[in-house]
Amino acid sequence: EAIALAQDSALVASNPDWGDIQIAYAEGWAGQTEEGLERLADLVEFAAPGSEAFNALCWYSGIWNRATDETLPVCLKAVEQSAGGIGALDSRAMVLFRLGEAEGALTDLDKVLAASPDEHASRYMRGIVRLQLGDAGGREDIAVALAAEPALEAVYRAYGIAPPR
Repeated sequence: EAIALAQDSALVASNPDWGDIQIAYAEGWAGQTEEGLERLADLVEFAAPGSEAFNALCWYSGIWNRATDETLPVCLKAVEQSAGGIGALDSRAMVLFRLGEAEGALTDLDKVLAASPDEHASRYMRGIVRLQLGDAGGREDIAVALAAEPALEAVYRAYGIAPPR
């Protein structure tokens, strides 16, 4: 049902890439992560410079734990094309986290939060990364993020991400 809704929405999308991106995200939430990943990879293959497709593939690969070493160049391209935009940095942080590169993820999340302190999802993720690195201050990041946006815990749990115990 979510995929059909995304397909209907895609018909009226003002940006042609957004239609495929919406459908891919719906496929991910419907448990069809490989289909969504293939859709975004195909989109990136023919994407114009500056396309949101690069960041979409980076984020999608991270949230659904499909990141590989081949994902990092796509993330780098998203960051470069966005002139260091916080969305692309946040996406790359997720991929770095999934690849076990917590220090790199923390660096990107610190940059996101320095530019935009109200990015609650980034703060939540930074808390998880900090805890993973042995920094108990991560608990405060998580508490602040959840106070502002309580649904984050459930969303990240759906991604298979939760604070270490």
